[in-house]
This record gives sequence, structure tokens and C-alpha cells, in this order.
Amino acid sequence: MHWLLESPWPAILVGSVASISFWGMWRQRLEKKYLAAMLITVAATVALVVLERLVVTETEQVERTLYQIAQALEKNDVNAVLAYLHPRARSARNALRRVLPRVRILRASLSDVRVEWVPGNRPLRARVRVFGHVLFEYRSAELAEPIPHRYAREVTVILVKHGDRYLVAGYRDNVTNYRLEGEPR
Repeated sequence: MHWLLESPWPAILVGSVASISFWGMWRQRLEKKYLAAMLITVAATVALVVLERLVVTETEQVERTLYQIAQALEKNDVNAVLAYLHPRARSARNALRRVLPRVRILRASLSDVRVEWVPGNRPLRARVRVFGHVLFEYRSAELAEPIPHRYAREVTVILVKHGDRYLVAGYRDNVTNYRLEGEPR
């Protein structure tokens, strides 16, 4: 039943097929029970879609965290980005404090987000494989004009539940194998 809360499409698809079927039976036989069944099916479908929107699953929380990090990067808000790091992620925090002031992020986006749950861990731990796209300018005192760069890679990010939110505890660039903190294996 957990899949019903991850996406509205199963409820919409099943509800639509059932409603259309009941509508067809009602049109053919003109019996009120089919009209009632259609209306109940439509109401149940709407209720399931509303429930799906109201309930935020752990997977959706993890995905939302990653998109919020991308937004903070686009705003070039170093403190907001650092706020998404787990307190134990010291080397990642230090690396970002060194790098982020030297760059201006023009665009940051994510695609192909795949969340896997690391079994048996408390607090909850998610291993997320995601394709990250970052367009940025590198600033340097030696350069008259900033140099634009594009970073587009599949990365693995470890997020750990800390209080009521997920924080980044580790990171690996899947191309260069560059790693920081609580390494995803």
C-alpha cells in the first residue's frame, strides 16, 4: 500500500478505468447501481489523490531535501547549503566553505533521482543515486573574466535522518570516485 502514497498515478489510472467501466455499464443498462458505483469510484479516486498529496513519505522527504539543496546552490547561499550537511560531515563542510565562495552557481538541477534505503539502520539512512547538473562560473583574482564551467555527473549521496529532516552525511562522484565523509559503498 506504500506505493499509493508515492505517486497519484496508480489511483488516477485505476479510478479512471473503473469509473469509465461503470459509466459504460450505466449507459448500457440505465441501472442506478452502476451510476452510484461510478460516483463512489470518482470520490474514492479524489480522496486517494488528496491523501497522496497530504502524506509525505520518507522517500519524498529525501528527494525534497536534494531539490532544496539545488535551490540553495542556485541562490549562491553558502550558509543554506551548509545547513543541509550532517554535523559529523566535517570534511564536506570544510570543502564547501573553501569552494563555494570562489564560484557563482548559475544553474543547479537534478534528474534521475533513485532512492535506496540502507537496511537496518537507525537513524534512517538513504543512499541516493542522482544525476546532477551544475553550471557555474569560477572566480579568481588572476582572471579578468570568470570562466564558465559545467558539472554534469552521476553522484551518490548518503542522507541521514537527523531530527525531523534529512542531512547529507556523505557524497561520491561516480565518475572520479571522489569521496567525502560517510562513504556510500
